[in-house]
Amino acid sequence: TNQWIPKSSAGAPSTQLAGDLGGTISKATVMGLQNRPVSATAPADGQSLTWNASTNQWIPQSSVGAPSTQLAGDIGGMIGNATVTGLQNRPVSATAPTDGQAIIWSASSNQWLPMTLAVNSGPAGGPSSLLYTGGGGSEYQLLEHCVDRTIPYTTFSNSASSQIVPILTVPNAWSPRLVQIQETVGFATTSTQITALAASVGTLSKPTYYLMPVQLMQILPNISSDSGEQPAQLSAHTLYLQLSVTNTNPGNIGNGTAAVNLTSGVLTVTVCGVALQ
Repeated sequence: TNQWIPKSSAGAPSTQLAGDLGGTISKATVMGLQNRPVSATAPADGQSLTWNASTNQWIPQSSVGAPSTQLAGDIGGMIGNATVTGLQNRPVSATAPTDGQAIIWSASSNQWLPMTLAVNSGPAGGPSSLLYTGGGGSEYQLLEHCVDRTIPYTTFSNSASSQIVPILTVPNAWSPRLVQIQETVGFATTSTQITALAASVGTLSKPTYYLMPVQLMQILPNISSDSGEQPAQLSAHTLYLQLSVTNTNPGNIGNGTAAVNLTSGVLTVTVCGVALQ
């Protein structure tokens, strides 16, 4: 008619929508996403839309691993507040550890417990101590601990051919795993009285109990433990290092106040063991 006439516009508020949208333009509702329907079920707090293949629609669902999910096994609590309560399905005690403690298995309580295992250095010239303290009853402790003790030649001043010095205190029912002596600084002498030396580790009454003497340390500077294993002793005791002049006509190490016949040398004693508790 080649003229303006009154007519309802396309997309007026009453126009019905289709596809992912439902309702009318003035009251539209999203019914789907990418032509996949969305469920009309009202979601709960924290839920998200999850595709459900069985119903062929997006539905509100609690996410796997949400903060409210209860954990189990070695982990307790919720994902948002998790607590490790075990190791390899063996429970860990909730007892708070103190500074320096380690986690030790307790067979009597059937759990990992915080316990103290420490090495305390003694005063100069005195023994160190290898200590184990902890509760949990009677079980075999597999945690091994080692201590090194450095002994300079000036320690040996006896007016005799041998001298023993305390190096370490071990606890009750201690079982040795390694006893070793190293000549970390070679021994030397200006005296013709000393041509051969030997060292050993043992008790006061038997200074070769743990480590038999090895002759000629200058030739064999690394002295390893003897092949025979020693049993654990039931009472706490001190270990001693013995240095001996072993040539045919033994001379004195010192004059009673100084190592006058030795001019250099350092021994490093390494002791490793566990406690039967």
